Amino acid sequence: MEHSAYSHKYSVISHKKVPINLVILDCPSDENIDEYINILKDNNVNKVIRICETRFYNATSFEKEGIQVIDDIKFEDGTTPDSKQVKLWREIIDKTIKETGKEQTPAIAVHCVSGIGRAPVMVAITLIDYGIDSLDAVEFIRKNRRGAINKKQLTWLSDSLKKKKKSFFKKLF
Repeated sequence: MEHSAYSHKYSVISHKKVPINLVILDCPSDENIDEYINILKDNNVNKVIRICETRFYNATSFEKEGIQVIDDIKFEDGTTPDSKQVKLWREIIDKTIKETGKEQTPAIAVHCVSGIGRAPVMVAITLIDYGIDSLDAVEFIRKNRRGAINKKQLTWLSDSLKKKKKSFFKKLF
């Protein structure tokens, strides 16, 4: 089943080929953090990957609710992640899938500032890793997140990511 929920604050990316739900968020703030906590809980999210450098909210608000904030992947707005960041993202996805029991679909959330550049790029990596063509992955994300992924990011996803993906999976198997 393929579906998404879209609002101005978040999009749930769910695809039948991908064993994890990916929630793309606009950046929460201290003023609206309770609303985001509810969104995350409603979607069974217990990890949020914060891509942006600027901190608009205190992570302890999430952590008090059992939601881990991961700050290990940062790159400039409008750009693409480096190979170490891609590797770390894949490790987080893999670990989350393995940690989640079979009775529920695992889910993680990711955000940058606006939720249309860096966060969708990370989600596209996962869709591509699970066999979705890069252009189809971008189109699927854009249906659920208008304006997502700029030209530079699209080119990177369709060209250089394929090489990185092959080398990553050679190391795993």
